[in-house]
Amino acid sequence: MDSLSSGPVADVLANLYIEAERADAPMRESEKSSADPSGDWTTAFIASEKADLRGTYASLATNFLCVSPKFGRHLYMTARASRARLIVEFGTSMGVSTIYAAAALRDNGGGGGGGGGGGDSAAGARIISTELEPSKAERARKNVAAAGLQRRQD
Repeated sequence: MDSLSSGPVADVLANLYIEAERADAPMRESEKSSADPSGDWTTAFIASEKADLRGTYASLATNFLCVSPKFGRHLYMTARASRARLIVEFGTSMGVSTIYAAAALRDNGGGGGGGGGGGDSAAGARIISTELEPSKAERARKNVAAAGLQRRQD
């Protein structure tokens, strides 16, 4: 069994996905109704970033914009399979993908938290996360801590 299947990590992720669905629903509906007929909403988003990077991301402060559970599991399995010891993440948002990555580090034997680790443990394994929006960075820290993974995040 892995950290994603039960315990605090699973509980926190389940709650975050419920919250993300509520928080991101208006944005998804807005994208559908105002989308370019070609379906290329990314062009408008990139133009917005170019005009005002901080403003664009500040306007998304309440949105999760997180990975799906399926992609989160993919991130987790990739980190496990590669026996990752250091993960650098750009754009942590509310910490959903950070939780998957930190859980993989712990499950790889990254030390701490009552786990074993063996001769090839990844003691000292860590994740370095970045986030432009300060309120999201703080929220991510709290979510990672609630999942019991704060010892792995910088």
